[in-house]
Amino acid sequence: MGGLTLGVLRQSSFGIEPALDGARLVLQFRGTGDLEAVEPLAEYLDRAFDEVQRLSSAEVRFDFRELEFMNSSCFKAFVTFIERTRQAGGVPIVFVTDPAHHWQRRSLEALRRLAMGRVTIET
Repeated sequence: MGGLTLGVLRQSSFGIEPALDGARLVLQFRGTGDLEAVEPLAEYLDRAFDEVQRLSSAEVRFDFRELEFMNSSCFKAFVTFIERTRQAGGVPIVFVTDPAHHWQRRSLEALRRLAMGRVTIET
């Protein structure tokens, strides 16, 4: 299995910090995912997918509790990530949300429907 090789993504208003929680890969999102975050996010999720495969992760958790906003253009990267994991055997994906950020639940519901049974949303 080995240790985590995925690094931290830091931009002026957006960031992702990875961690291992047992066999889970946890990605903690912070700040604002605006148009400047689209390309770095897509590249980061490509590397995260590789990490999931390398570690044989049992679950991927996207923790959005400290994410203030994410532009709809950023969500394409999650669609790609979900599809890649489906093709590779379907590791469970959990989005952890902050109930105070109503946009999170609404936006993530579409992703949950895309991959029923493999994507869940927790508050």
